[in-house]
Amino acid sequence: MEKAALKEHRRHSTADKPFSYYISNIPEYFPNAPMHWHKEFELNVILEGEGDFVTGDIHFTAYKGDIVLTPPDMLHAVYQHDDKRCVYDTLDLDGSMLGSRDNDRAADAFIAPLISGAYSIETHITPEHCYYSELLTTAENMISAAKGDTPLLDMLIKSELLRFMFLLYESGSISRNGFVKKSSLMRPAIEYINEHFTEPLTIDQLAGVVHLSKSYFMGALKRETGVGAMEYIAQLRLKLARELLRDTDKSVADIAFECGYHNLSNFNRQFRSAGGCSPKEYRSRCTDSDQTVQND
Repeated sequence: MEKAALKEHRRHSTADKPFSYYISNIPEYFPNAPMHWHKEFELNVILEGEGDFVTGDIHFTAYKGDIVLTPPDMLHAVYQHDDKRCVYDTLDLDGSMLGSRDNDRAADAFIAPLISGAYSIETHITPEHCYYSELLTTAENMISAAKGDTPLLDMLIKSELLRFMFLLYESGSISRNGFVKKSSLMRPAIEYINEHFTEPLTIDQLAGVVHLSKSYFMGALKRETGVGAMEYIAQLRLKLARELLRDTDKSVADIAFECGYHNLSNFNRQFRSAGGCSPKEYRSRCTDSDQTVQND
């Protein structure tokens, strides 16, 4: 199975610019960030509100001021918590920013095992952490430099990222007892869903992927992703629909069909229920937002 099927459509990094920054707002920008993975580290700083995060097998609620660090290749997601909004900065960082291609003793002893998954990371950093103030300042410096987006500021991101990881090592927040990236029982089913979510899918079919009974599969997947299988599929379809509405001029009917909906009324109903507006209204808002940015 192609692992690329799980990746987001967003372009996270390039060889020339091995990081990307964006701000997220749940539910204003999107209802949630469904389970996914990518090859970069993901650093989140919660600016407002609170949200339910999933990083690997860990589920937690993050609040204003909290930091969330997700290692490469780890399944992760963000969901709305108790109908509250969650606004957070996101910085995706390729391992090359840490010097992963270097061959010195620090890279061999600490960077390579971190990127490979041999070491585990404390993904949820709160004010109770012994180095919280330093970590928050370092994270904010990286985000500020990423917003500045110049080659000179790239140097600052690299230096601050190394300091961030040093503080995690120094505090014991990174340890040798690492997770096994593909240990999740549900990962094959999640991979299958991410590859085939635009096609007709059944619970029996998905349960067969992981060789489980239908009832056990439904409970296990909900524990893993926070939602039921059909809701998870709908999240992925609607996420793709929002991207196509924002980035293409395809008709709403064509987008609905491309995302796996064969009933336009059902698509419109699910889209409005999840986002509070119709597909056409969403496209209009995106257009108005783009024009505002261009005029600023």
